[in-house]
Amino acid sequence: MGHPVDLALDSSGNVYINNNFPSPNFPVVQKFNSSFVQQAEWRGNGDFGNTASGPLGFGMNTGDDWFVADTDNNSVQKFSFTTGAWAYTITGAPTPFVSPKDVATETTGKFYVADTGNSRVVKFDSSGSQVWALLLPTVAAGTPTPPVGATPEPYGITVASDNTIYVADAGYHRILKYHANDDGLNPEASWGEFGSADSSTIPQFDSPQGMSIDSAGNIYVADTGNNRIQRFDQAGTLATREVWGSYGPQDGNFINPRNV
Repeated sequence: MGHPVDLALDSSGNVYINNNFPSPNFPVVQKFNSSFVQQAEWRGNGDFGNTASGPLGFGMNTGDDWFVADTDNNSVQKFSFTTGAWAYTITGAPTPFVSPKDVATETTGKFYVADTGNSRVVKFDSSGSQVWALLLPTVAAGTPTPPVGATPEPYGITVASDNTIYVADAGYHRILKYHANDDGLNPEASWGEFGSADSSTIPQFDSPQGMSIDSAGNIYVADTGNNRIQRFDQAGTLATREVWGSYGPQDGNFINPRNV
């Protein structure tokens, strides 16, 4: 394993690790069983629809089909769970992706791509056809005025069981929440500002890059620049917040955690 940046579990408890290798000769995705014995691997020089390069995001749907954000190739690739074979590649047309960083799926089979370089989130149906594209707002209710010169950078996405969408915006140091049945135009809620304080009237982040959500609806944020993990309820309530980690190589430490 080289530079692990994302992971997912299938319905059988197998673990899939996404490695951010710059060379296609190394495994891009590795599959392990629940005892962490490797079962399979997919390399970027032949197992993908094109030569995978610098992939940063990984997502899996309820049918255990999986998606890789092939970041340096500005594309997203889908693989079949049944055969493990490449299924198709999408490039974001009519507006091409620019450095897509993450993929997340909902229970209907639709999926979302964090098109980071274009400051947008794009929704697709299960066949890979675009449903809508959302430009992240420069100002959102519940968050302060963004830093001067900053641009929105949707970096991580997670989807709750009711298909509510959460986006980690590394550029504006915030979390955005979108309603499941919305058209993707306006966030239902947002929270966060730049900083590292553990106690603040507004949660503070430094370039949050990844998220996950548990069965109780708690949201876990990889606060990358602050070398820690933060937990919130679905409203981002500060009173429910918990924090783990600090910089370092020891147990309980993190060095730029990318996902959770």
